[in-house]
Amino acid sequence: MIPLVVMVVAWVAFRLLGAVGLLQAAGSSPGALRFALALMFVFTGAAHFFPRAASRAWRFGEPPKRQISGERRGKASPSFDQVS
Repeated sequence: MIPLVVMVVAWVAFRLLGAVGLLQAAGSSPGALRFALALMFVFTGAAHFFPRAASRAWRFGEPPKRQISGERRGKASPSFDQVS
């Protein structure tokens, strides 16, 4: 969801830069969308090449839900921290 937000915000920003005349290639909506898509790919690629930043980004989401089925048999399911 965050890469989509990055792309939409970048699309509007690049479109404004094109409308003002600072970036001629982004003067049209498809041109601005090309730049926004490239920025989205850079943003998502950074999570792959910089795993430390990706681990921090995962903390913003919900914590994983524990499975209860293992606890009924007397075996507690491992928490997220114990798995890795």
